[in-house]
Amino acid sequence: MAMVYAVCKCANEIDAFRYRFLDGKIVLFDNIDTAFTYLNAETQLFKVVNVPMVGNIEEYIEIATKMAKEQKEYFRRCHNIVEISKSLPKKNKFIKVPI
Repeated sequence: MAMVYAVCKCANEIDAFRYRFLDGKIVLFDNIDTAFTYLNAETQLFKVVNVPMVGNIEEYIEIATKMAKEQKEYFRRCHNIVEISKSLPKKNKFIKVPI
């Protein structure tokens, strides 16, 4: 979990890694949340876990570990991250960038 946080924190510092398409337009997000695969020890199957990028590594590891262990779906839709993010500080606003 620490490596996912460290890599994503560095990537979020580079504008080019935070551009996305939104409603057909190019936007620059303040930050991008994380997604990683996690091996279910019981089934030996990987699942994709989406976790909000939070301010410090300790908090991120706690949230990511809990979400990875509790998630039952193998591919959770990213919109569920919005529900989880409601209790976290809002940092993922976007800025419209003219093209």
